[in-house]
Amino acid sequence: MKKFLQLVLALTLSFALLIGCGSIEETPEKAEAPKDPITFWIYEGACIEGEAIVAELMDEFTAETGYEVNLVAIPRAGFSTKLASATAVGENPDVAYMDQPAVALHAISGLLLDLTEYAHGTNGINVADFYPGAFETNLVGDRLFGLPLNHTTVAIFYNKDLVENVPTTWDEWVAEARRIYEANDGEVAAFEQIWGGGGGAWLFPAFVHNAGGSMVNAEGTAVVFADTGGVEAVNLILDLYEYSPIELRTASNAFLNGLVAFKMSGPWEIGAFDESGINYGVMLMPTKEGTTHYSNIGGENIVIFEDAKNPDGAWELLKFLTRADVNSRFVKVTGNYPANKNADIEEFLAHPAYSVFFEQLKTAMARPRVANWIKINDDHIGTALDAILVAGEDPEATLKKAQDNANAVFGEITK
Repeated sequence: MKKFLQLVLALTLSFALLIGCGSIEETPEKAEAPKDPITFWIYEGACIEGEAIVAELMDEFTAETGYEVNLVAIPRAGFSTKLASATAVGENPDVAYMDQPAVALHAISGLLLDLTEYAHGTNGINVADFYPGAFETNLVGDRLFGLPLNHTTVAIFYNKDLVENVPTTWDEWVAEARRIYEANDGEVAAFEQIWGGGGGAWLFPAFVHNAGGSMVNAEGTAVVFADTGGVEAVNLILDLYEYSPIELRTASNAFLNGLVAFKMSGPWEIGAFDESGINYGVMLMPTKEGTTHYSNIGGENIVIFEDAKNPDGAWELLKFLTRADVNSRFVKVTGNYPANKNADIEEFLAHPAYSVFFEQLKTAMARPRVANWIKINDDHIGTALDAILVAGEDPEATLKKAQDNANAVFGEITK
């Protein structure tokens, strides 16, 4: 009986092994279903090097995640118009660049995917990795609708051959403007004018914040730029214009040609200034009381659209592009500077002008995160500034009228 049981057990094991081997051979492991590709709209490359960087990074992303990316390159000048046309007919991409103030507009309109749960989930991000001002441009209330891709700011360039006393306060700035104007018999303008229209309106908050004011109230329900600092900000610009003859400050390449002592602009000017050989420096935005030197933020975010076919893959792409090691490479394509605080910026910090802009970024303020901000900026603030600074209208009355008109359209768009 013992021998019989041993024989039965041996036969049973042999049969089981045969069945097992046969099952492996006859029913191979099922292949993983292909992942939907991600359509990603980007700016058309300004140079061959930039296009090569994008292609290389997308290959790395696919190797890491298995997600394919369909890149669609669109000229930067027409990007927003093309995106608006596509979203209107439901043909938007899965992922795209987006100008910072446009995030609130599209989020409140219901076009963007709410990323709050993605960001705070197990596959999320560390918010502390990002510069606060850049990150906040993606918030609408307490909900997150994008991640910061790059950012930039403005400060003040100055001609070292003309400026003797680098100002830190408004009073010092006006005093130095007067000194420069008088020392050069009115043949040098102290300050190059701020841009007109929407561009000037983008610069305006830097002056308002340095006056201790705000663009919107604490609740984010109304604009208040005429109530808290706006009038003082405009009057400062007018004081600087008093020592800046219009024919000089509006001349072609006025700063490069030594006709202007102070110029408000951004780091995108550095390359041209270096090549020109002008003896220039960069200073933080002067402030009324000499405390925090505020400026404003510009740049692009990256968003996912609500109807994205592959939202999980799109989220992986956002995380990849904003990761420190990738972000420092990708900004060479988009321009501006990394939004991730851990990105390698040694190349920038080695240049004294770039280092000042990085210092200014620490106190740069995000534009108000309200749906109609672009309209308010261009149609109301920009128009008012032109009326005051060009046409000579009364600052207080003109700003108050612009504020009333802006508040009339403040809440036109609701979710």
